[in-house]
Amino acid sequence: MHSIAGKCNTCRFCPGRKRGLCKAVTGEDELRLLARAHGPLSFVPARRPIFVEGDPTGSVYTLVSGWAFNYVHLSDGRRQILSFSLPGDLIGGELTHCYTKGAETLTDATICGLSHETVRDLMHRFPAIDERLLWLLRRNDAI
Repeated sequence: MHSIAGKCNTCRFCPGRKRGLCKAVTGEDELRLLARAHGPLSFVPARRPIFVEGDPTGSVYTLVSGWAFNYVHLSDGRRQILSFSLPGDLIGGELTHCYTKGAETLTDATICGLSHETVRDLMHRFPAIDERLLWLLRRNDAI
């Protein structure tokens, strides 16, 4: 995974925004704050991990472009795919210390990361983000 130069200052036109966490942000001031809050977009080539089981958590990602999947390793060594992710889907929404599942790209992908600290700050500032995050986490758990 490597950063794409500069920050994404076009959150308003982000293809992942229609379905993602950022859907809850609607005002111009909120969009500008969001654009400053996240780090640079990251490019992840096809068939590469975004993170693996056991990695320390620290960020929540929105898939901006491409496809990815979440998986767990079974006790017999096989890998079980749990779900597929499309642009706008939340990846790594675990607010624990370590990821309990892995995520890997299926195609070339672009992701936008927000640190847990930033997510908590945005949730306090914008209740709509808090509601959207809870909805996305429940949806991910239901899949």
